[in-house]
Order: sequence, then structure tokens, then C-alpha cells
Amino acid sequence: MTKEETLTQVIRQANPGIKVMVKCGFCDGSIPASFEEICEQCEGSGEIGVYRPIRLADVLLALNDKEFAGLYLISSAGVFGKFQAQGARQPIEVLYATWNLRDDNLDHQSEECKQFLIDLLVTLPFEEDNKKPITDEDNTNT
Repeated sequence: MTKEETLTQVIRQANPGIKVMVKCGFCDGSIPASFEEICEQCEGSGEIGVYRPIRLADVLLALNDKEFAGLYLISSAGVFGKFQAQGARQPIEVLYATWNLRDDNLDHQSEECKQFLIDLLVTLPFEEDNKKPITDEDNTNT
């Protein structure tokens, strides 16, 4: 699974209302064109279900699920920022990752924006989960 796919999965877990397109289990989209009838399940498209692109609100829900909820923000211009301390009203650090508000779809965001979200929602939590304190046992030769 790519990091972008993992990012999508993390965001979908934060908002289960996001649905994905799935292949039709009845015809698998493979009904020959010569058939007069089309699949009643998918109406001949080969897919059923509802797909909704990941929007900024979904990203914010995913950010809110993390231990650093409230530490990151997004401006009315779509620029991500970070408070200096959680719960503080101190000046923020501008992170220069920008969400294109005119195209509210994760798939259409810049690579810089996607990488920022991958770093924040995928890489950082993964690194934190894999940290363990060094013990005396780690320093002994057996």
C-alpha cells in the first residue's frame, strides 16, 4: 500500500461516511454489449456504491482524531499552520502547505499538500508508535 493510499485510509477511518466505488458482484461489469438486458444491480456500469472525494472537512476530522488535535489549524486562505504549544494562543508557525479551497478534493491537491498530510497523519504517528525506550537489556550482549 502506498503512503497516499494509507493517507486515504486514515482519513476514511476518521469519517466512516465516506464510501468507495466497488465492482458489481452480480455482473462484474462484463456483460457483453450484444445482450439486450443490462445488469439491474449496476445498470451496466460495472460499479455500485457511492464515491465521495475526500474533502477538507474529512482531513480536519482525521487531524482531530490525533493526540495533537487542536495544535494544527488551517487559515481561511487554506494555509496550514501550527500553534507553538497545544492550547496556547501564541503566534503560529506557518507550514506553507496549502489546501486549494477552490477544488475541495484530496486527489486534486498539490504534491506538497499531500506530502504534508502524509507526514502528519501517516509517518509521524507510525514513528511515534514504533518508538520504545531503550532498556538495559538492549545494551547487553547475550
